[in-house]
Amino acid sequence: MLLVDKVAKALQEGDYVLGVFIDFSKAFDTVNHEILLSKLWHYGIRGITHKWLESYLDGRGQYVTYNSIDSSEQPIKCGVPQGSILGPLLFLLYINDIALVSSVVLPILFADDTNVFLTGKNVNSLMKSMNDELEKIMVWLYANKLSLNVNKTHYLIFRSPGKSKPVFDVPLHIAGQRIKEDFKTKFLGVILDNKLSWDHHIQYIKTKIAKGIGVICRVRHLLNVKTLCTLYNCFVYPYLNYAAEVWADTSANYLSSVIKLQKKVIRIINHSQRYEHTRPLFTKFNILRLEEIHFLKISLVMFKVHHKETPTVFNKLFTRNSDIHSYATRQASQLHVPKAKTNYMQRAISVKGVSIWNTISQKINYDCSLLSFKISLKKYIMNNPNIVTYIC
Repeated sequence: MLLVDKVAKALQEGDYVLGVFIDFSKAFDTVNHEILLSKLWHYGIRGITHKWLESYLDGRGQYVTYNSIDSSEQPIKCGVPQGSILGPLLFLLYINDIALVSSVVLPILFADDTNVFLTGKNVNSLMKSMNDELEKIMVWLYANKLSLNVNKTHYLIFRSPGKSKPVFDVPLHIAGQRIKEDFKTKFLGVILDNKLSWDHHIQYIKTKIAKGIGVICRVRHLLNVKTLCTLYNCFVYPYLNYAAEVWADTSANYLSSVIKLQKKVIRIINHSQRYEHTRPLFTKFNILRLEEIHFLKISLVMFKVHHKETPTVFNKLFTRNSDIHSYATRQASQLHVPKAKTNYMQRAISVKGVSIWNTISQKINYDCSLLSFKISLKKYIMNNPNIVTYIC
C-alpha cells in the first residue's frame, strides 16, 4: 500500500518510477549464523535470550533418504529453519540493515522480497543512479554472504498512460549482468503492473474464483445453504479479500467482471434464477459485496493508523487539518485530505483512506479493539449500504 501511494504521487507529478525487484538466491538457506548472532547482539538481544537463539541454530543436521536408504548426516552451518515461526523473523533481522545502504532509494522489505525504487523525470538519470545504488547493495550482499539470482531479478518503469514508453540508452545491471525489464511482477501475492491498472491481478483472481464457483456449483444440490456459504468463504472470499485495499478500486471496466462472478456465486448458493436481484441476497447471507470489502479493508488500515499500529513511515502519509491551519473549525481534528489531480491519487490510501476515515469516525466508536471495530463497521455497512457509494 505504501508503494502504491508513492507511485501514485510520482505519476501525478509527471514522474517516472524505477523499481527493481531483487531476488535472493536460496535466501533462508544461506544466512550466516555468526553474522546473524552478531546482529542480534547489536539489536539488544543479549544474555540468556542470545544463548537460546544460538542453541536454536546450533546442532542441527540434515540427511537424504532415497529408496529407504539414508545418507550420512551432515551438520547445518548456515540458514534459518524454514517453516518455523522464528525463521522469517530472524531473516528479517538479518537483512534489516540493507535499508541503510542507500539514502537515495526507497527500500521496501518483506521477508526475502527486497525491492528498491527511484523517482524522477529523466529515465537515463534514474538508470544511472540506480546502477550506482545497486553497486552498494552488492557490496552489502558480499559482506553478509548472501547471493543474488540475477535471472529472476527484474525492473519495472512505472508511468502514466499518457506518457509514451521511455527510450533510454543506459542499461541497468548488477554484478556485471544486465537486468531484464518487465511490465508486471508478482509482489507479495499481488500482480503489479507498470501502469497500476491491476488488470493482470484481476485476471488472475477471476481464474481462481471461477474454479471455486465450479466446486460450489457441483455440490450445491447436496449441501445446505450454511455449508455453501462456508465453501464461499473458503474458495471465493479469500481472493476477493486479499489486498483488496489496493486493487479493488481500479477502473469499473476491470472490476465489473469480478463483481459479476461474485453475484453469480451468491445466486448459486441461494438456488436463484440467473438474473435475480442480488442485493437482498448479500444481506440475507451477511456477505459483503466487493466494493464493501474494499471499504472495510481501507477502514481497518486507517484504524491502525489512528492507533499508531502501523510503521512510522506509513504514518507520515497523513496530517491533521490542525497541522495545516490554526482555525478552530469543526474539522480541525480530522485528517487533511490532499489534493488529487489524477485517478491514481484519488484511489491512494493518503486520499481515499482519509475521506473514508473522516466519515466513519463520526459514525462508529473507534476507541476499542480492532476486532470490535471490524464487527461494528461490518454491521454498519450492511445496514447502510449506500455509505460506500456515497464516499467512494
